[in-house]
Amino acid sequence: MKPIELTIEAFGPYATKQVIDFTELASEHIFLITGKTGAGKSTLFDAMSFALFGEANGEMRDAQSLRSDYADADTPTEVSLTFDINQTRYQITRRPQQYLNKKRGTGQRLISGEAALYRLDNETPTLLGANIREVQEQMQTIIPLSVTQFRQIMMIPQNEFRELLVSNSKDKEEILQKLADTSFYKLIQDQLYERQRQAEETVTLIEQQLQGLREEYYKLPQADTEKQQHLAICDHVEQLHTATTIERDRLTAAKANCDQRYTEAQKAKAVAETLLRQWQQLASVKTEQDALALRADEMAQLEQQVERALAARPIMTWIEESITAVQLAQQKTAELATAQADLVELSTKMTAITTQVHQLEQQRPQITELANKTEQLKQHLPAWQQLFSLQQQMNATVQAQEQHQVIFNRQTERLATDAALLATAKSQFEAAQVSDNQRFRIEQRVTDAQRWLKNYAKSEALIDEMTRTEEAIAYLEQQLIEAQTTQKRWDEERAAVISTEKQQLLQQLASQLAAGQACPVCGSLEHPQPANEDEPLNVAETLADLDKLIAGILAQIAETKVQITTNKYKNAQAKERLGELYLELNIDDSTIIAQKEQQEANLMAAQAELQTFTVTETLNEAEAKYTRLQENFKRQDEAHRALEVTMAANVARITAIANDRQRLEQTTPPLPADIEAVQTDVTDSTQKVAAFIAQEKDYLKQQQAALIRQTALITQEAAAKTAVETEQQRVSHLHQLINTKIAEAQFADEAAVLQAVLPATELEQCQTTSNTYRLQQQQLEHQRQTLAQLLEGHSIPDIAEHEAAVAALEEERQQLAQQLAHLQQLYANEEQLLNNYQTRRAAIERAEAVFNEISYLANVARGKNGSKLTFERYVLTSFLDLILEYANPRLRTMTDGRYQLQRQSGLAKGNAQSGLELFVIDAYTSKTRHVKTLSGGESFKASLALALALADCIQELSGGLSLETIFIDEGFGTLDPDSLEQAIDMLLDTQANGRLVGIISHVPELKSRINSKLVINQTANGSTTHFSFN
Repeated sequence: MKPIELTIEAFGPYATKQVIDFTELASEHIFLITGKTGAGKSTLFDAMSFALFGEANGEMRDAQSLRSDYADADTPTEVSLTFDINQTRYQITRRPQQYLNKKRGTGQRLISGEAALYRLDNETPTLLGANIREVQEQMQTIIPLSVTQFRQIMMIPQNEFRELLVSNSKDKEEILQKLADTSFYKLIQDQLYERQRQAEETVTLIEQQLQGLREEYYKLPQADTEKQQHLAICDHVEQLHTATTIERDRLTAAKANCDQRYTEAQKAKAVAETLLRQWQQLASVKTEQDALALRADEMAQLEQQVERALAARPIMTWIEESITAVQLAQQKTAELATAQADLVELSTKMTAITTQVHQLEQQRPQITELANKTEQLKQHLPAWQQLFSLQQQMNATVQAQEQHQVIFNRQTERLATDAALLATAKSQFEAAQVSDNQRFRIEQRVTDAQRWLKNYAKSEALIDEMTRTEEAIAYLEQQLIEAQTTQKRWDEERAAVISTEKQQLLQQLASQLAAGQACPVCGSLEHPQPANEDEPLNVAETLADLDKLIAGILAQIAETKVQITTNKYKNAQAKERLGELYLELNIDDSTIIAQKEQQEANLMAAQAELQTFTVTETLNEAEAKYTRLQENFKRQDEAHRALEVTMAANVARITAIANDRQRLEQTTPPLPADIEAVQTDVTDSTQKVAAFIAQEKDYLKQQQAALIRQTALITQEAAAKTAVETEQQRVSHLHQLINTKIAEAQFADEAAVLQAVLPATELEQCQTTSNTYRLQQQQLEHQRQTLAQLLEGHSIPDIAEHEAAVAALEEERQQLAQQLAHLQQLYANEEQLLNNYQTRRAAIERAEAVFNEISYLANVARGKNGSKLTFERYVLTSFLDLILEYANPRLRTMTDGRYQLQRQSGLAKGNAQSGLELFVIDAYTSKTRHVKTLSGGESFKASLALALALADCIQELSGGLSLETIFIDEGFGTLDPDSLEQAIDMLLDTQANGRLVGIISHVPELKSRINSKLVINQTANGSTTHFSFN
């Protein structure tokens, strides 16, 4: 992935839109990113991460927190990145979820995140994704990396790799865990341990279940308490179960035979009981027949009574109808009398109504005259009312106009006074503005001078610090020279001791030579000058002492070099800061004293001028007073103008009222003195006329209703007379018909008929009693004949004998059932116990197999192995080995073939979790030593090699994805010029294949060594960017 153009807006410290066109670098493949601390150098990489993955770079940042504090609330945060990958160009644009001002009204609204991805074919965009989900899916295929992997490849954090280089095994594990993200392997390790624990719990649970089964076995009647092994118990339970099965089958057959005999006895008993019941039923039937024979005379009398009641029922119908006809004739006679009485009453009422109508006709002339007079008053009354209303309006308007004129005159005087006050306040406000501007300029001069002197004091402190640092460097360099001289002297003494040791060996050989023997050194048979034996020297002890002294002086030399490098770095930083301060102060060494004196004089003059400056009234007070008077004058003027408009309207209204009054008076009689009395007379007269008309209508309506009622009553009287005559004739006819029916039914008279009649309920009961009697006779006779046929040839059975036989068999059945139930329960218990034993034995075998297998894996993963490495640490060691494989060629190049990193593969003493310690192989001494013995510059080279190696490793592990860009953050300040040159050459080799290398650093040497720079300018309104080329 190679960036082509990065556009950011309202992002981090960048408020306005910034377009970084990487094509401006042309053939330059390495550039420096420079700017003040906090200007936004690392934010550029955050912007790339957010554009590509929708996530910011770094654990302390998220997408929403990257919105610029400098941007206004109307400008949305947006990042756009155009990049090349695999010879294809893409453009991706993202906006995070953010709050912006509402388009209408006040307040803010939450804007959802947006994303769009285009493929640029010959600069022609093709949309690949229009929302966040679609863009994420497409980007996973284009760059199959996580944001963490992307950071590991493209952003080299030097500090982390310096920590990785010199840290102990435990700290190194934490750093590698963060770099390699091995949480997945730690999860596997923990899951294996959890599965081991679960498998162990399963085995323990099954063993507890087997122990419970042993206790159940001991509860069996024939259990052997001597047996403890589960296998022996299981075999014994199988034997017991077989014996129980045989005994159960025997009892089952015996019970089946007993059940069969019991069933046959039950059948014989049931037959005997049936015969006995039939003999008893036959006796009962005969007894009931005898009882019925005793009621024969009673039933004959009852049937005769029913027969006479049935004959009297039709005659009673005609009798009841005649009674109804008599009652109806009486009712019609009463209705005739009522109609005749109503006619008499109605005639009296009609006479009274006619009298009232005649009286109303006499009052009609007076009412007609009153109505005409009232109608005339009604015609003139609206005009009179309008004239009266116009008079009232005229009076009210004239009175209001007089009041308004008084107020208008008073407002005119007040406006003149307020205008004078307003002019005075305006003059005071303008004077206060001039005074405030003068004071602000004086205060600004004081602030500028104080800020200049404060920065000057900082520069003086930096110069003092640089002087002390340079003195310390000189002292340390002198100590280094002395230590190196001491080391050289002790190295010479050590060489002398070794030479002495060789001489002593030669002396020992010489003392053992004999004439004619070959020399073990030169092989000569002659020994003209054998070595003389000097005073013996304890070489081993002397060498050990010298080695301790040399090791100590080497450690002192290394520590001194580190201190020198650290102080040089501090001095370089102080020098850079001093340059920034001089640039900010706009001074140089030739004019600094004069400028300081000038600034101090300016400060004293400005402070003195500020002390003598007096203000009678503040700008805010004058402005508030002027504004208050201006608003009051405006308000009074508006009220004055409104009142003037109101008075003009009143004049126009008075004129209009006078015109309307004159027009009405020309067509209307003179206005009465009391218009309200006229209105009252009109109302009373109207009510009297209306009451007369209503009363007349009411009497006429009553007279008409009375005539209609009279006609109806006459008709009703005639109908009643006819009905009375008709009913009387019908009653006579019914009496004749009843007498004829009584004679035909052979009753003596109507009284005999009434005596023979029975109520319907009583008649029904008598008929039911008679029918039931006859039916019982028939049923009993049929039962007697049927039972006699069934019992023919049978005698009365002996039930007691049958019951005794059934009871004996029932007792035998119960005994067999109890024995069989006990045996069945024993059989079920044994079978369940046997099945549980077999199931649990199979389960524990499987569980133990799983436990053994998972325990082996869990123990190995947790470090219980020959290497004492956990699974996660084993992955970390492999990852570290891969990094070293890529790092060592670079380290050898940067150190002229001297150094090579090596991981300690053996177990460290007292450290069960080792395997991550790093050592360096020194080709000059052919010895291996700890990386902590490297100098500061050597440590940086090693850490840089590790950092570049990690990028290559991650790139390889991600499938060989080509990411043609790398950013390196800080770390160059500890290098001497030669080492810095070697590091830059290494980076140039890294980008020789087209990889773009960006370095974030404050080291001055890099600024002069690297031609291309991306400069970040930090201002009070946000940062800006531009490329600079030497």
